[in-house]
Amino acid sequence: MSIVLAAWIAAAGLGLAPARICAEEATDSTRERPRPTEFYSIFNFGYGGDDFPADDAAFEKIVRRLAEEGRFNAILCGYTERRAEICEKYGMKMMVDLLNNTHHVYQNPEKAKELCASLQNHPVIMGYHLWSDRMGSTGPGRARDIRNVQQWDPTHPTYAATYQTRGGIEHLAGSDIFGWYDFHWKRGIHRRLPSLLHAWQVARQHDNLFYELLATDSGLPGEGNFRRSLWSVNTGIACGMKGCLWFIGMRQMNPVDGQWTQWGRDINRVNAEVLPLRHEILQLRNPVAIYTTPITRDMNNRPVGDGSAPVMPGGLENQGFPKDFWIQPLSGEFLMGVFRNQSGGTSVFVANHNAYAEQQVSWRVGRDVTARIFDRGTAAWQEIPSDQGVIRFELDAAGGELLEFE
Repeated sequence: MSIVLAAWIAAAGLGLAPARICAEEATDSTRERPRPTEFYSIFNFGYGGDDFPADDAAFEKIVRRLAEEGRFNAILCGYTERRAEICEKYGMKMMVDLLNNTHHVYQNPEKAKELCASLQNHPVIMGYHLWSDRMGSTGPGRARDIRNVQQWDPTHPTYAATYQTRGGIEHLAGSDIFGWYDFHWKRGIHRRLPSLLHAWQVARQHDNLFYELLATDSGLPGEGNFRRSLWSVNTGIACGMKGCLWFIGMRQMNPVDGQWTQWGRDINRVNAEVLPLRHEILQLRNPVAIYTTPITRDMNNRPVGDGSAPVMPGGLENQGFPKDFWIQPLSGEFLMGVFRNQSGGTSVFVANHNAYAEQQVSWRVGRDVTARIFDRGTAAWQEIPSDQGVIRFELDAAGGELLEFE
C-alpha cells in the first residue's frame, strides 16, 4: 500500500474536443484545453504509489472485470506500455498518476516531463493525476505542476483536487479538470449542495470542468449504499460534474483475487445507471443556470422544517425557479441544471432531491417545443407527450434524467 494511501485511510477512445482557454491561465496563450468527450467513472487503488498488481496477467484480469462487470471506463494508475495495451484491449482509458516514485511531478520532474512528452496524443490516456489531498500552503506549487504538465503534454487534460471546495480549490482553477472530496454522507451532508454550487461557479469562471472523488461506502452495503452513491452522482451531474473517481478500490475489490465486495457491486450498479449517458453528458458544457424546487423531505426521506410548508434546500436558497422561466415545476422535488446543447436548443438534467423515494415530476412548459428524454435502456431519445403544455415523467429514488427541447 502506498504511503499516501495509507495516510488517507488512516485519516478517514478518448476523443479531445479543443476549447479556448484564457491567456492568463496558461503559460502559452495559444494553448487550447483538451477536453474529455465522455463521462468517466474512474477506478483506483489510491495514488502516490501503485497498488495494482505488478504482474501483467493479474493486472489484465482486474481490468477485464472492471470493464465487463463493473462498467468502469477509466482507471487511475502508474503508466507502463504494457498496461496501456491491456487498457486499450478492453476499451479502458488511463488517468496517469504523476505522484508515484518513477514519474513524480515535482520530486522527479525530468522523468515526469519525459513521460508526458512521450504520451502526447496517446489514444488510451485520458489525463494526468497531479493531486488529491489537502494543500495547506502548497497551493502555488500545485498551480506550478499544472502549468508544467500542460506544457509537457498539451494534448491531454490535467486533473488536480483538494479537500472540500473551500480548501484552496482556486489554486487548481487553471487545471483542465479540477476536483475535490468531502465524503459528504459521512462528514457533513449539509455541505453537499453548497459545494456543488461553488464548483459550478469556479468552472464557469475559468472555462474548465470538475470531477469529484466519491466514497464507495456512503451507506450500508446494498440498497442504501447504492441509492446514496447514485444520488451523489446525479446531483453532481445536474450542477455540471463531468466525471468521478471512487474512493477506494480496496473497498470495492480484492486486489489479489479480483473478487468484488458488496460495496463494489453497489458502485457497479451506479455505473450501469449513469454510463449509458456518458457521451450525452459531455456534449453539454457547464450549466448556464441551476434551479431547485422547495422540498418537504430531505435526501434521507425525512420531513424537513416543522412540516407545515416546503423549504428550500440548504445552500440553494437563492436558486429557486424564476417566475418568468419557461419551465415551471408543478410537482416533484428536484434539482435541475440548465444547459445549452450542441444543436442550439436547451437541455436539462434533473436530479431527485430524495435518495429513497421516487418523484412524479410535472412541468408547465411555456414554449412551443418538442421535449425528449434519454432512455438508458435503448440509448436513444424518446419524445415526451405534452398535455396542454404540461409534461410528466417519473424520477426514480436518487435518480436523474436528461431531457432536451427543440
